[in-house]
Amino acid sequence: MFEVKTRVNLSHTDAAGVVFFPRHLELAHIAFEELMRHLGWGIEGMLTDGRWLLPVVRVEADYRHPLRMGDALSIRIVPARLGESSFTLRSSLMLDETLASEIHTWHVFLDADDKRPRPLPDSLRKGLSALQD
Repeated sequence: MFEVKTRVNLSHTDAAGVVFFPRHLELAHIAFEELMRHLGWGIEGMLTDGRWLLPVVRVEADYRHPLRMGDALSIRIVPARLGESSFTLRSSLMLDETLASEIHTWHVFLDADDKRPRPLPDSLRKGLSALQD
């Protein structure tokens, strides 16, 4: 498991004072970017290098508990599946030990030139495997 701690900001909330539903995805993606940096595959490096892409191709989200401005969050990421050229991450947004939302994202590793799937590099696969349950 990989964990990122953050706090709900005013910009995450809607007029009702709770986190607007797409912001859960935004928070999960920020944690994903930290995970990739941790694994040595920072998105900024992938973009400047220009050889690889890692788009999100599918998202599922379950919302279980409201979040409000100032809430301290823990975002826990676990690789749910590792395929040949893709992987699925489960991101759990936690308020203390209460599950606020669970987000699954599917990512595909692509060659930047021809936009075709390529096998996950060994270093990325090993890093993700080490985080599985």
